[in-house]
Amino acid sequence: KTTALFSRKDAAMIRFDFGGRRAVVTGGARGIGRAIADRLVASGASVTLWDLIDPSDSHGPFGRSASDFAFKCTDVTDEKSVAAALQTTLDADPSIDILVNAAGVTGPTKPLEHYTFSEWRRVLDVNLDGVFLCARAIIPTMIEGGYGRIVSIASVSKRSQRRFFGPPLRIVVLQRVQLSMLQADGLAIRGW
Repeated sequence: KTTALFSRKDAAMIRFDFGGRRAVVTGGARGIGRAIADRLVASGASVTLWDLIDPSDSHGPFGRSASDFAFKCTDVTDEKSVAAALQTTLDADPSIDILVNAAGVTGPTKPLEHYTFSEWRRVLDVNLDGVFLCARAIIPTMIEGGYGRIVSIASVSKRSQRRFFGPPLRIVVLQRVQLSMLQADGLAIRGW
């Protein structure tokens, strides 16, 4: 269910009712992830940020401070780090209803043909493997709870299309595979 909110500039914003829902936002310390986390809290969700960056010294674009969130230092490219973050999150509350995969890197600002293999792997590790590891860790909790929403961000700016085409396309494919396997369990998967 949605309602309209009005900002200081009287621009209408849609508000979703996530009261009683628990969300994890990867890459939630700043940028798009932080903006999404702010909106989830404003819509009633309890949010845990999984990020390598501690959000404690920052305010999000909608004025939320870091104290409005739980935080777990998490490397989304590392299975053990994701497992530890999941355990800490579930220790605080045994449900996770929403996963927003917003952690991402664009890689070096040079043409793809000038990338080293390790630079390319880093982009894939964060932008693709991170989505896989976090979804794989959280999906069983969602299935057990009978509810789940997963959103993965895969953004490509026009300037960077030449050097950043691989991960967003792979995320879309991963999302489609997840959707086909999990629809029967009542989970919804979306990618942007």
